[in-house]
Amino acid sequence: MELVLKFIVGLVVMLIAGAGAAWVGWKFLKKSENPGSLVVKWIITVAGFLFLGLTVAGMGAAAPPIAAVVGVTLGIIWAPSIAAAVSKPLMSLYDGGDIEPEERPFYSIARAKQKQGKYREAIAEIRKQLERFPQDYEGWMLMAEFYGDNLKDNTGAQSCIEELFRHEDGHAQKNMAFALNRSADWYLTLNADREAARASLERIVELFPDSEYAHNAAQRLAHLASDKMLAEQRERPRIALVKHEGYAGLTGGIVAPKQNVEEPPERAAWLVTHLNEYPRDAEAREELAILYADHYGRLELASDQIEQLISAPGVSQKSVAHYLNLLADLHVRNGGNRAIAETALHRIIELFPNSAVAANAEKRIAYLETELRRNQKSQVVQLGSYEDNLGLKGNVPKKPG
Repeated sequence: MELVLKFIVGLVVMLIAGAGAAWVGWKFLKKSENPGSLVVKWIITVAGFLFLGLTVAGMGAAAPPIAAVVGVTLGIIWAPSIAAAVSKPLMSLYDGGDIEPEERPFYSIARAKQKQGKYREAIAEIRKQLERFPQDYEGWMLMAEFYGDNLKDNTGAQSCIEELFRHEDGHAQKNMAFALNRSADWYLTLNADREAARASLERIVELFPDSEYAHNAAQRLAHLASDKMLAEQRERPRIALVKHEGYAGLTGGIVAPKQNVEEPPERAAWLVTHLNEYPRDAEAREELAILYADHYGRLELASDQIEQLISAPGVSQKSVAHYLNLLADLHVRNGGNRAIAETALHRIIELFPNSAVAANAEKRIAYLETELRRNQKSQVVQLGSYEDNLGLKGNVPKKPG
């Protein structure tokens, strides 16, 4: 019984060792550049060891020279393979070793034809690559730009953009937001279609809500060119020239340029109306905050507008730091509370620690008192100049006798 058990264990060990050797041999065979030559080497090696094991033991004094001849022969056969195995790790640093290169589309031919003005041929080259890589974002976007920017074909460009949305794997938010922004550009420049451009931008807001891309799209929506401006881009309006009196300076009159400057109350009313329609327009809200503080002296209203800017979804770190610095500016130059200005700067440090904007805020806090004193001096000068013009109010100061 014990003998049978030992036989079974030995057989299992031999089978495992044989399977392992076969697996290793198969791996080497797959990686070999010349599998046939490798198989021949294995056969010769096995035959050499069998010859040594079966015959050399009974040859006496002739055994060592014969074994040496067999060993040298095997060494010559395996020398190139051993040298390749030793040098392979070093060579892999330069040629990548056994790592299969990643297959990627190449658009260099298409770009070269674009530079030659052969746009149709360039598009044909892109289509060849897209047959192999049908969901490649770069290829579809490049073809859209050839249609829109080079051929002025809005229909072709928009079809490429829509193809991106049909891909099952999907694409990064950044890439899709860029594609829809380009879609809006082509609708405006090629078709003067304001509503279609608006739809492309609104699509960004719907697909990626509360993101930086939605925030930027909302800014574009608030400042879309009017239909009149788009029409003027396609056909420049004629400017009627009016003949003026020559040598006006000789008549004693002073020619003063007329400036169409909107009064603060009118501007504030327009901004409020505009923000009711486009509440995410950061530029308009910032202008309204400055107007509330600088013209009306209503720092609490200005602060409310800035807080709305900061809390808007998708606002970048740079923009938040800018708004908090603006809040400090408004309090400094309008005689506001120093503590509020300093608190605004401390918020930058708390929100973005160990950042460049936090470092700048720390520096500004150190010089905040200097800013306040400098602003107080400028206010004194301004009041003094106003008092010199008391005559405008009907009170003419008497000259000293």
